[in-house]
Amino acid sequence: MVSRSLVFKVLGVIAGLVFLGVGVSERQNLGRVKRTGQEAVVAPIANYTEHRSRGMTTYTAEIRFKTVEGREVTKRSSFPAEALDDFRSGQPVKVLYDPRDPYEFVFEKQKPSWLLIGGGIAMALAALVLL
Repeated sequence: MVSRSLVFKVLGVIAGLVFLGVGVSERQNLGRVKRTGQEAVVAPIANYTEHRSRGMTTYTAEIRFKTVEGREVTKRSSFPAEALDDFRSGQPVKVLYDPRDPYEFVFEKQKPSWLLIGGGIAMALAALVLL
């Protein structure tokens, strides 16, 4: 019979690898859209929500812009603090969008996060070492 400890180790490693995989995928997608995306200027936002959790702040608003072809895109999305500073000061905020799917966009000032990758590695290692 397989011990509970071994089951928890395997599950912890699998969960860590899933987090790692999602983090790598997000970083690759961000890089791809930044390299190949079309540029657009976001319409000024009227309202946004601010969510604080565990020392991190997330801003969310309805983002609107027009594609090069003139198509209107509206999507509720989170955005980086640097974009909030620009919105508040009236500076143009730019996004880069996938021309095949303009609802897939990233902010020009958006930086890739290591949080999921680091968390995944830490979870997998903790499962191996501690359980």
